[in-house]
Amino acid sequence: MFSNKKNQKINEIDTVIGPGTNFEGNIEAIGIVRVDGSFSGDMTTQGDIIVGEQGQVKGNLKGRNMIIAGSSYAKLICEEKLEIKSSGKVIGDVEVGNIVIEEKAVFKGQCLMRYEEIDNSKGIGDE
Repeated sequence: MFSNKKNQKINEIDTVIGPGTNFEGNIEAIGIVRVDGSFSGDMTTQGDIIVGEQGQVKGNLKGRNMIIAGSSYAKLICEEKLEIKSSGKVIGDVEVGNIVIEEKAVFKGQCLMRYEEIDNSKGIGDE
């Protein structure tokens, strides 16, 4: 009925730090952020964060989902899923809903996985 422009924007790549680019500072975005160069600072987005194979990030990153194929020396906060590819290296603590670590990927840090507690006190058919 009504188009939800905010959700459309969250799923679009709207920030790219290309190969050979070094960026220092803070980024606040709505959509997907892709890093194929070097980023140092704080990054927050309502969308996803993608670090390509040549990408390197340092600082604090917060986003919906993250795919790390390059190097991350950062605290990562993922609302949903963190995926560390086989070429990826994550050095730092992570807070996630779910985590996928491919074979040969590197992860050194602590992982806090959020979960919803299930109320097991009720039996089947109880309301």
